[in-house]
Amino acid sequence: MDGPWRILDVGTGSGAIALTLLAALPQATAVATDVEVDALRLAGGNAANLGVRSRVELVACDLASAFGRTFDIVAANLPYVPSARVESLEPEVRFFEPRRALDGGMSGTREILRMLGELPRLLAPGGAAFLEIDEDQSSELQAFAAVALPGMPTFVRPDGAGLDRYLVVERP
Repeated sequence: MDGPWRILDVGTGSGAIALTLLAALPQATAVATDVEVDALRLAGGNAANLGVRSRVELVACDLASAFGRTFDIVAANLPYVPSARVESLEPEVRFFEPRRALDGGMSGTREILRMLGELPRLLAPGGAAFLEIDEDQSSELQAFAAVALPGMPTFVRPDGAGLDRYLVVERP
């Protein structure tokens, strides 16, 4: 892609994904969304500390409901833990993260499926989306994407430990 990249980080939390991308891509701009205003305040402070505050717009909204424009990169670390597994998470996760940021419903895919449904209107031609998932969700999510996103190649990539952790969707 030519020119500056337009990034959308959905469910930004502390802003780690958007801010890391902005630090690595000096010509990029980002929009970071979250339903929690306190999370957006934290992300704003982190952006200021990293010197990228002028290149990130922080928006309180559900997923990306506030936008009618497209983005070159869509990243999302949405709740993906099945409800029944939340209580068995490591204490440093279970007691530090808000339950709303962890609990993805019965199969853990509730918010991810909603986000996949939004990609046709959000992804620019030549763009790509990267959604963090649980390793046990790759088959379900790829099957859903094959039906919901015709013509948009979808595949799963591993994390550093070799676990299927990222669902990638491309828009030709």
